[in-house]
Amino acid sequence: MHPRRAASSLAAVLATLVPAYGLQDAASEKLLRDSGLIERADATLAQIDVTVLGPPEILRELNQEDFRVKINSTWIREFTLDRVCPKIEEPLVLPAAGTAPVPVRPAAHYVVYFDQPYLTLMGRAQALDTARELIPLLTRDRARVMVVSNADELIVVEPFTRDTARLVEAIDRLENDRTQWMIFAEQEDDRVSDVVRRLNEQGEIYSAVAMARRYHKEEISLTDRSMRRLRLTLTQLADLSLPKAVIYFGDTLRQKPGGHYLSFFGPFAQLDQVGLPGMATGTLLGGLSFDAVINEAAAQGVRLYTVQAEGLMERMHRALPGSAAATQTRTVGVPRSVRSREARDTLRGMAAETGGRSFLHGSSGTFIGEQILADSSCVFLISFNPAGFKYDSPLRTVVSTQRDDIELRVRGRLVVQSPSAKRTASLLRAFGSPDSIEDPFELHAHLVPTGFSDGAYTALLQLSVPGTPLQSATWELGASVVHRQKIHDEVSRRLTVRSPGVPVVFEHEIRFRPGEYEIVSVAHETRTGMISSIQETLVWPDPDGRPATSCPIAMLQPADAAFMRGDESRVSGALARGSDEWIDPELPLALVAVVCRGRRDRGPLQVERVLVGESVLKLPPLSLDVTSDRCAQVRDLIPAGTLGPGTYRYGISHANDGVLEELAHVVFSVGP
Repeated sequence: MHPRRAASSLAAVLATLVPAYGLQDAASEKLLRDSGLIERADATLAQIDVTVLGPPEILRELNQEDFRVKINSTWIREFTLDRVCPKIEEPLVLPAAGTAPVPVRPAAHYVVYFDQPYLTLMGRAQALDTARELIPLLTRDRARVMVVSNADELIVVEPFTRDTARLVEAIDRLENDRTQWMIFAEQEDDRVSDVVRRLNEQGEIYSAVAMARRYHKEEISLTDRSMRRLRLTLTQLADLSLPKAVIYFGDTLRQKPGGHYLSFFGPFAQLDQVGLPGMATGTLLGGLSFDAVINEAAAQGVRLYTVQAEGLMERMHRALPGSAAATQTRTVGVPRSVRSREARDTLRGMAAETGGRSFLHGSSGTFIGEQILADSSCVFLISFNPAGFKYDSPLRTVVSTQRDDIELRVRGRLVVQSPSAKRTASLLRAFGSPDSIEDPFELHAHLVPTGFSDGAYTALLQLSVPGTPLQSATWELGASVVHRQKIHDEVSRRLTVRSPGVPVVFEHEIRFRPGEYEIVSVAHETRTGMISSIQETLVWPDPDGRPATSCPIAMLQPADAAFMRGDESRVSGALARGSDEWIDPELPLALVAVVCRGRRDRGPLQVERVLVGESVLKLPPLSLDVTSDRCAQVRDLIPAGTLGPGTYRYGISHANDGVLEELAHVVFSVGP
């Protein structure tokens, strides 16, 4: 799995409604939104996860009377209490001899997150070592772990998996990935020294202010971007069951970004110097992005475990204004130790507000892992009706007990998501992490080659979903084509079908240069809320590199479905099939590819195709006229009823200096 850029424009899935097969008018669409099905789907309970630490015999006897719950200024009198404490439960009784017990709780999900702009070089090295030690502990109890890194690009180094070896290998890849290095934190002392140097030069206070403003703005901008990306990462845990957490590695992140630059200018200087009051306002506004992260964590039920990987290895930095500069500015600024303390306070606050823990003094991966597992070893879920509370807004949360033989650990706020916010988070999760949860229906994404010219392929991107038993189904379909960690193309469409059992096929023409591409696709049925996603990796060869090449082979069969391409719709067409899908023997099968000759070769291109099943069928050789365009489409049509049940292999070959060389092949299975 190659790293990929996290999808940033996922709102495109919510594109405007366009005409399609059996589309409803505006009045019918309104009736659909007001239907009882949607009202039932919107019903929800608010839930607070509380870690309870204490003797097992005490934990087993706890009930609602042992907890007091307060939301804002309102005491919650009626709530249910569910205990998820597999370590203290009574031994399971096997349902039958030799049958394994059903797991007591779902597996946990963890995201190991490296915030590269805020890791010093030593902190980065220690963070990677800590993660290598931590991951085997996290995966010990069937937990799934994802590795994410934020630098110039936000990438998923390894998607959710239980494979410890793959995760450790991902850490090794990240360590050697130069695109995931940033020296912003490492150069902070140099930036501060630049400001101090200007202050110590006679009459250079204006220059010092200008430099401080520039560095201040840079830090605010970088912090805002990093917090938006962290918030996006939190949505990758949407729809997953508790417990779920993000282990955040960073050294110099501050909730008041750039505020330390203001410390070099006293209150009187801030009034006299143009621009300094704006810096103070910018610092306060810069802290809002932290609230957004905490609110998202509360909405998704995610805990943050923050790690200052640099630990106690703090460098000395003594650059401070001299006496003359201090007289001018009426202050001396803050030393590095104060800046480090502000970073530690930020990490403590992020962890405390989400019910997690902070590790600030060089804690080992083993210790961190043990603390995280202890927090998830016994969790009580408090559920209540949130009627009367505002959706999508932070609610101050207090959970207390009068017992002195247990200890509670709980997040400081709760966010009750509205149905629309839940759907948005689910779509973000589906795009950014398509393999994180099991899909409720099959979504297929295929590229059908159509040509090659001016150094680029053209192809038809086809997304398809099966029909539903609903009398009316509204689909939102979207896809991102990613190349070299950047979105090369993206498209989305929304359409409604008014007949049950009608499949939906969305087509979009794309153009792209040779190389490796990932297609991340999402389908959302709005009435039921079902979401499926899929990720495909395809390699399209460069015709310049060899005497002859062929792109991946597409398979198509006729189908009755709601087809949409651009603003045109039709009720039947050619549906692409994958190697993991059954081929219908009662329908014709088209096998399509684009074959190219090398740049320096001339004359016709001789191509042979072979279909191997129970017997070998050698199709007539083709002599393709590629004198002008270098490339031509190969299309073989297998009549209906020709293929019997079984597995087949179709290959395209080219004779190079008398040696037959296979250019591409596809394996498929024909149903009974």
